[in-house]
Amino acid sequence: MTNEPKLKTRAGRFSTLGLMVLITIAFGVLKLCVSEPLLGLSAFVDFYALALLWVGVLWLLGVFGSARPEGESAVVTLDNLDWHLESVRKADLPESRAASVGGLYLSWLIEREGLIRENLVGLDESISLYLRGGLDVAQLYEDFGGKLTTDLLKPQFSEFSLSYLEPSTGAYFDDLELVLGVDAFGVDPGDWHVKELHRLIDQRFESWKAT
Repeated sequence: MTNEPKLKTRAGRFSTLGLMVLITIAFGVLKLCVSEPLLGLSAFVDFYALALLWVGVLWLLGVFGSARPEGESAVVTLDNLDWHLESVRKADLPESRAASVGGLYLSWLIEREGLIRENLVGLDESISLYLRGGLDVAQLYEDFGGKLTTDLLKPQFSEFSLSYLEPSTGAYFDDLELVLGVDAFGVDPGDWHVKELHRLIDQRFESWKAT
């Protein structure tokens, strides 16, 4: 099993407000460059445009608006089943196997209470069903939308996960191969695989906390 794509940071996009601010800035700069009211607009509109210009400048500087609060970190995607689909399809395996990679780790987070329950909107039933043995790890992961992001994890678990799941330096894929074999996608994880992987992750977690 080859390491899958790097962890991905959610990219920001300009909102409609951002676009409006940029247009306002451009208009304000143009107004400052001419001596006569643009297009015959009144002095009131001129003043209003200049005020909006300063609003735009403050917004871009993060003084107010959509600036991220101090101490808040960007949301990082730890795993996405889409990253594994190509490998699964090449091996002519069921696409549900792509969900096993993240599902196995998610199951550990659930059983170790590493998730922020308030952020798991609409997922209580899926978690309860998994804990009762009514869902396998792939089905559980699909119920989570096939994606695991740091905003769902408690801070300590988030920090550990960023290190452990990093494909080039983390140990998760190595541990997967130890439990599932080199052809990890070819194995449908059973109870033994889940428990054995959880045991290995526990060891990694304790070692990480000790550093």
